[in-house]
Amino acid sequence: MRFLLSVLLFTLVFPAWAKPYVEIIGGDNAVKAHYDVEIADEISERRVGLMNREKMDEGAGMLFVFDPPQPATFWMMNTLIPLDMIFTNVEGVIIYIQQNAQPHDLRSHGPQGALVRYVLEVNGGQSEKNAIELGDRLAIFE
Repeated sequence: MRFLLSVLLFTLVFPAWAKPYVEIIGGDNAVKAHYDVEIADEISERRVGLMNREKMDEGAGMLFVFDPPQPATFWMMNTLIPLDMIFTNVEGVIIYIQQNAQPHDLRSHGPQGALVRYVLEVNGGQSEKNAIELGDRLAIFE
């Protein structure tokens, strides 16, 4: 009985429809953008990422998590849509933005040698549209 009550309480507090999301916070602490995200925190998930997807909703993205933080670069092999790639340091501060990385581009994108904690991939053009810039930070809600 206690177990069933625990499950019921958990379901009420953490509903299944609640999805992880990320907000981009500017220097004035204002929210610049909000993205519902898929989390890629396993090596196998990070390897595939957004490959072979023909579209992504405008308010969506994928958050790559590196724990522990490590140098990271991304390419666009088998990626069918243009993406903005937003790299953060250990504190979640944006340290590198690759705007409009083009499908199938095999060049590496990312901050050379820096330790990366998160990479947020969103549709190409989102960082310019929302004035996302170096020094802004990610707030992650799971």
